[in-house]
Amino acid sequence: MSTLRATLADAAARLAAAGVGSPRVDAELLLAHVLGVPRSRLLLASEPSPAARDRLAALVARRCGREPLQHLLGTAVLGPVEVAVGPGVFVPRPETELLLGYAVATLGRSAPRVVDLCTGSGALALAVAAERPDAEVHAVEVDPAALSWARLNVAGTTVVLHDADVAAPGVLAELHGAVDLVVANPPYVPDAAPVPPEVRHDPALAVFGGTDGLAVIRPLAALAARLLRTDGHLALEHDETHADAVAVVLAGAGFTAITTHADLAGRPRITVGTLLPRHRLDAVASVYDCGVPATRSAGLAAAAGAVRAGSLVVVPTDTLYGIGADAFAPEAVRALLAAKQRGPDMPVPVLVGSWSTIDGLVPSVPTVARDLIEAFWPGGLSLVLPHVPSLNWDLGRTRGTVMLRMPLHPVALELLGECGPMAVSSANVSGSPPATTVDEARGQLGDSVEVYLDGGVCASGVASTVIDLTGPAPVIRREGAVSAAEIADVLGSAVGVS
Repeated sequence: MSTLRATLADAAARLAAAGVGSPRVDAELLLAHVLGVPRSRLLLASEPSPAARDRLAALVARRCGREPLQHLLGTAVLGPVEVAVGPGVFVPRPETELLLGYAVATLGRSAPRVVDLCTGSGALALAVAAERPDAEVHAVEVDPAALSWARLNVAGTTVVLHDADVAAPGVLAELHGAVDLVVANPPYVPDAAPVPPEVRHDPALAVFGGTDGLAVIRPLAALAARLLRTDGHLALEHDETHADAVAVVLAGAGFTAITTHADLAGRPRITVGTLLPRHRLDAVASVYDCGVPATRSAGLAAAAGAVRAGSLVVVPTDTLYGIGADAFAPEAVRALLAAKQRGPDMPVPVLVGSWSTIDGLVPSVPTVARDLIEAFWPGGLSLVLPHVPSLNWDLGRTRGTVMLRMPLHPVALELLGECGPMAVSSANVSGSPPATTVDEARGQLGDSVEVYLDGGVCASGVASTVIDLTGPAPVIRREGAVSAAEIADVLGSAVGVS
């Protein structure tokens, strides 16, 4: 046996013993890399020198330690392109070539505009540009380390790279309604899911997608709906357990003709959807019955997307229906006040989804507030406290204070869990009766709200009690769902009412 063949056989045997899934292929690629020849011409290459064999042995040892093959080679291939990769950036996988194929197949028009979200190394964006040289291709990435690799790879090409977070409001606002195709291979592995050793070398930000693996896919679908023109397409890769859930998320964001495709192993890994025309989107995605599990999931996805996009939603709480917006989006809060026909002199309260959230909003939480939170949250008690001065919000003329409450309603809590603190006021026009049903809210607020979540009749129908904790002693500013006597029982003394 020649030295080359013996060296190759030894490397493959060592890789197989280490549990590497494709030992022969990896051995050939590593040896071809060391010898500087294409893999297809490896067996025609000169016999490896002792120095070359030593270099191969070192690479094989690292591969036996399950360092990704692409890190050792310094490159990865996706369809027609080869990109530089290494520590700090997600390594493109073979299944993404299927995503590329399904995505490019949707492009019928000439000179299409394409956006690749969560681009990582830029491989998918570059592959689309190679397949469709007439396309205007944009790529979006937020991780600084990945951006460094993407900048290296797109340099000298027509791909336009953007440093942005797909979950942030206003991303690529200049392209809203003007994109033909959005593609994405986002982080989608559930946080607790086991992964192969090689995946541990990828940045966690590019791999894991929250508890259920959908934390990035939800806002991504909403962003895609804003970017796409009518009948534009979204094509994304996801976990094999997510096919049904992703279809629900896409439907909630306004997509139709949703189709799931299998990878080479027969696993459902790619979903493609078409954006509904805007007038149909309004008709289909306006009101969601949260008493039906599938509709509830779609409604929550649509509502979360609307909030992140700066739009208004109506959500049930334990007291009354509320009209809500992103608390940190001043334009959205101003739209909320306009929908209620109310000025900034009556600031908008903020709903939170957990006890701990208050610690990030209030500089110092007094003991009396802690006692009331433990007794009445979630529930019908609102606390007025000083807010952290550096918070980037504009809730009205608050004089440095904020009214906080944690509602006792599963739909509201789930939405808050997705979106974080929300500016929420009663879902009515100022001076009109508060809404206890979604129909009452819709009758007053109409098309100013993008998504209505129907949770049935509100259990209380009474506004929350408001207690002011900004002064030397607590003062009840409005008595409602929680009585003054109940508050006195917790605090050990009567509380003044003004």
